[in-house]
Amino acid sequence: MNGEGKRILIVEDDPGLRFTMTDALEGAGFAVTGADDGVEAIRRLHGERFDVVVTDLRLPGKDGMEVLREARGRIPPPSVVVMTGYGSVESAVEAMKSGAEDYLTKPFPMEALLLLLGKILRFRSLEEENRDLKRRILGRSLFEELVAAGKAVVSGLATGASDMYFVYVKPAGTDSNHLPGGSLCRTAVSGASLAAAETAVKVSTNPSSSATFVGTTACLGCHPSYATEKQILHKLGIMAPGSPSGLQDLAKFGPADGVYNYGAGLAKFTAGDNTSGGTTVYFSDYDATRKFDKFKTAESAPAGTVYATVRVYKDAADNTYKMQFTNVANPSDNNSGMTHEVALNYGGGLYKQRYMTTLAGKESIYMLPLQFNAAGSDSSADRTKKVWRDYHLDQWWNTADNTFKTAPAAANSFDFQCAPCHYTGYSVTRNAGGEYVASGVPDAGGEVHPVTGTKQELNIGCESCHGPGSGHVAAGGQGKSIVSPGLITSERSNMICGQCHSRSQGNDSYGIHKDSPLDNTNKMMVAGTSRAAFLAGNTSRHDATTTDLWGDGKHSKSHHQQYTDFIQSPKYRNGSSLLTCYSCHDPHAPGTDRHQLSGTTDNGLCQTCHTTVTDVAAHMTAKVGFSMGAGTKCIQCHNPKTATSGAGSNPTTPAIGGTSATKYYQGDISSHLFDVPRKTATSSSNPMPVPCVRFPRAFLIIS
Repeated sequence: MNGEGKRILIVEDDPGLRFTMTDALEGAGFAVTGADDGVEAIRRLHGERFDVVVTDLRLPGKDGMEVLREARGRIPPPSVVVMTGYGSVESAVEAMKSGAEDYLTKPFPMEALLLLLGKILRFRSLEEENRDLKRRILGRSLFEELVAAGKAVVSGLATGASDMYFVYVKPAGTDSNHLPGGSLCRTAVSGASLAAAETAVKVSTNPSSSATFVGTTACLGCHPSYATEKQILHKLGIMAPGSPSGLQDLAKFGPADGVYNYGAGLAKFTAGDNTSGGTTVYFSDYDATRKFDKFKTAESAPAGTVYATVRVYKDAADNTYKMQFTNVANPSDNNSGMTHEVALNYGGGLYKQRYMTTLAGKESIYMLPLQFNAAGSDSSADRTKKVWRDYHLDQWWNTADNTFKTAPAAANSFDFQCAPCHYTGYSVTRNAGGEYVASGVPDAGGEVHPVTGTKQELNIGCESCHGPGSGHVAAGGQGKSIVSPGLITSERSNMICGQCHSRSQGNDSYGIHKDSPLDNTNKMMVAGTSRAAFLAGNTSRHDATTTDLWGDGKHSKSHHQQYTDFIQSPKYRNGSSLLTCYSCHDPHAPGTDRHQLSGTTDNGLCQTCHTTVTDVAAHMTAKVGFSMGAGTKCIQCHNPKTATSGAGSNPTTPAIGGTSATKYYQGDISSHLFDVPRKTATSSSNPMPVPCVRFPRAFLIIS
């Protein structure tokens, strides 16, 4: 028979039989993977998809019944054939009752195996055809039911050329299975097109309140075309140093990718041990008035008052990444010399990287006090633009006696301050010691939690945007019990991104109320929630304060405030086309320039809507009297980089058009207001980056 590349997993501890079976099946066109015990088989099932599993019942480690149960729990499940000895047929029958398709009694000819696999695969093919047909029939009948239940006659509409309408579907108050919006709620249509016409509107379903998270590995089991999601920074945010999980792919963020090199920060951890080697970072000139960077940093001893050093190195003995703290201000400090292993890194593919550790006797994860800036330079006069930036050494430091603390305060743990916007299926508890202990949804392809040792989805996954998927899986997909962001109102769709790309403060039951937007049950907002419900339930402060904005009170200065900008823009509220984050961004792939954009190398993305602006140079001349010539991009004026996440642009490199000794810089996060901030809005005390640098009053260095 022709195996047509069907994937077979053979689980057999007899190497001779395993070789014979592999040889026969590969000769018939199958793709074969072998495992010599149950533990290896289950590991393979977690990371790979198979059409059929052929397993012995008696295996070392975990037996064939455990392999069977694991296989049946996969989505979609492979067929399972068990092998047994002549005197163990009862065990094989028991396996069939538990879901095995058939069994083979040893010894058996290879022809019997091939015939059995042919029968099973033909049956699987018929089953899939039947499922597909059923999906089509059910989909049609479901649509007909919705149309019949929600059909309405639209009359009395004005039908003039300028009379435009958004078609908005509002489910009945008793209908919790669907969400408001619909496929026509974003783009205005003419009254003439609606009058006396039947118009089909698709709506999004909604997970039940009892739905639970299943993890991205399960989602990709049925939606393999979205595996490119593994390459986006949402999935790469939290990672074991140098060791991507099964849901992470660094193909777009390698050593040759410049500022996007994910490993650039870790490369600073050169070989060393507990006495020497690595890279030393000096912390000096404490300033209590600053936020998270109260110390200046440098890789060489500065002229100011040095309080401490942190030496980063890769331990030559065990290849782990470590940070050693040394107290310079108070050498008698008993905690001077303490060393913490980097358990996870936080970011790295876009401008900056931070680092996390675990502590003996503690259940929380804590931030280590360094941020690596990919575009940083120690020649910069600006403390925020160095190679390293202080990231809350103050949380490890006692100012009263200049000694190190053994741990930051519990409320400052990564589990509470950061994890809510990263973990899929986030949950948190408070243990008897007062620590906050967070977890994500268990996922066989996920990241290993450094405290529990279990695999969890510690990064943003499918269900962060589509809602918990257990009901969707139980329904066999078909668009049921899952949020379709493209079919809900633009307000609800943007809120999915906005809950974390704004600076609201939470409403958690512990009373901490910081940047994690948790509700009073300490949960994150579920996809599909309205902005009004989010603000009422998840926030104690709706958004950014004046310190997070430039002097005009509009443009963001602080990072992760793209939504804060966007909802002020006419893209969010207008009379023709209501845009969403993914009008420009692809949530499933790295996109152009790795920012999940549909295109930035030319103006094509902007011109899909702004069809009349075909000559950008002429457009600029008409607006301001001169242009930057051919090749000018819309985003250079309409999306200046006003906010900063890492080092921004290096101020030692003047921008084009500089005419004086003034040094220019921009941030590294684009404004999402889509206006053109003017030079007149800036001053020496408000050096907001603006597009115009020919005769600048902005771009001043601040220290």
